[in-house]
Amino acid sequence: MTIVDSTTNPSESGILFRKGRSGPEQDLVDWFLELHAVKPKKGERLTVFREPRLPSGFPDLVVVVWNESVAARWATERRSIVPADLRLMQHLATAGPARILDLKSLFGPETERSLGRLERANMVVLQKGQWRARALSRTFAIRRIVAIEAKVAEWRAALDQAFINTWFTPESYVLVPAIPKGASLLETALQHGIGVLSKEKARLVERRVTHPRSYASWLFNEWTWRLATL
Repeated sequence: MTIVDSTTNPSESGILFRKGRSGPEQDLVDWFLELHAVKPKKGERLTVFREPRLPSGFPDLVVVVWNESVAARWATERRSIVPADLRLMQHLATAGPARILDLKSLFGPETERSLGRLERANMVVLQKGQWRARALSRTFAIRRIVAIEAKVAEWRAALDQAFINTWFTPESYVLVPAIPKGASLLETALQHGIGVLSKEKARLVERRVTHPRSYASWLFNEWTWRLATL
């Protein structure tokens, strides 16, 4: 297991983190990590991000399980990929092939540069006048993304952030020391597709990632590979 945060992040990774703050919530996250609740299968690796910077905020913890053999085949040109390229990649992977004029209308004047970088990285291909994403089995190595929001009190704030985290993962959880008695935490979380973990019950329901939910899923896909190859 590789854990990356503001203190261990290599400067050349290009990833930004919020500086960790000591306290009961950080202790709670440390306790969860010591459980080793997320277990990779054979051929998979585990990378843990503590408070990485995303457009939606700073998740407390994001645990990524990824397939090593898939990432091992990626071209070094992939290091040149920038977030704007990944937005375009997500569009092609989900909406299907598109002509350059249609892509320019959506992504602006930098579209051709993005496509050039993606093509050199073997992530897209031009066929019969349309740009296509290459198969996810070759370009997307992630198998699970587990997002954790820890709160000692004010669980509603954690629930809000956990719901935001569902834009990049189907496994989003609130982590609390104990389930509040008489509160509607469990019911509210269930309504929003969010799990609840506590020191009394820390069982995760494994949900394998079959496709990226958003370009943030691609960010973690690229970050895990870059960190492993620095």
